[in-house]
Amino acid sequence: MPRYTEEHRATVKEGEGESVDLAVDPFVSHYTSLEHEFRRLAGLDETVYVPNPEPAGPVDLIFIAMEPPLGRWGRDRKGAEDWVGRGFRNFLLSIYDFIMHYSIREFLCKSGETYHVTDISKGAMPVQDAKKDRERRWRAWYPSLLKEIKLLEKAGAKVVAVGGEVERFLRRMGFSRIDKRICHFPIEARGC
Repeated sequence: MPRYTEEHRATVKEGEGESVDLAVDPFVSHYTSLEHEFRRLAGLDETVYVPNPEPAGPVDLIFIAMEPPLGRWGRDRKGAEDWVGRGFRNFLLSIYDFIMHYSIREFLCKSGETYHVTDISKGAMPVQDAKKDRERRWRAWYPSLLKEIKLLEKAGAKVVAVGGEVERFLRRMGFSRIDKRICHFPIEARGC
């Protein structure tokens, strides 16, 4: 649900010509713009953009994984579009997702800290196809990942790579802000 502030205002028409003045949170506005870019990039990859749970604002920790897998939920593009159209969000389906969230909250976040989990590329694809052309795909998505990090990070935010492949890619791209690496959790792509 969008938050509203005094800084930015939008007029919403109600009924017969009445209007209500609402202030739209600039964070929500910027995140929505990023999601449009994510959809565009997924379309170029001929994949389906899978949204993450929307952050309420900047966070203390950002976890970066690979790409959303097709398989358990959407078996093909049509199935993925259907799931996403009904509100499906990435990182909220499997027991591994919930173990990851519990572990982050319980063992990595300090009291009151917040976090966000994202992928380098955000277009769902079968796991067996994900390695094909991954370097090119990740390079195409990298500028939008940097925008996402910039928008989401609080001052002093920590960035955690989920798996060695993500860490190596980010380092090859010159990203030097990786604070930690954790093992990749799903059965299909497990690895440190």
